[in-house]
Amino acid sequence: MDCDTVIFCIGDKVDDNFGLPINKWNEFVKNPEPQFPMEGMSYEAFDPEANQPIEGVFVAGWSREASSGLVGVARKDGENGGRAALKYLEGLAPVSNPRQRLRR
Repeated sequence: MDCDTVIFCIGDKVDDNFGLPINKWNEFVKNPEPQFPMEGMSYEAFDPEANQPIEGVFVAGWSREASSGLVGVARKDGENGGRAALKYLEGLAPVSNPRQRLRR
């Protein structure tokens, strides 16, 4: 699948340099009312100050929710996050040049 950015992450602390809101459990804040839930869970980043989802930004794995430390749990979460992002992309209107979407 062609994409613009993939961030590979290993560790036990989210990086606040990304600029995404972080909750007290060291996880990125998720949309409490997700538009693209997977298995009843939210993978959409959320800005609590603006009280709205951050469009087109998804989180998965331990950065979405601290787990028991099992790789299989984080892997399944990553797959669900990818599925949520695909549902979002399916709802976008096609463009002739995909990079057009990035110029806001």
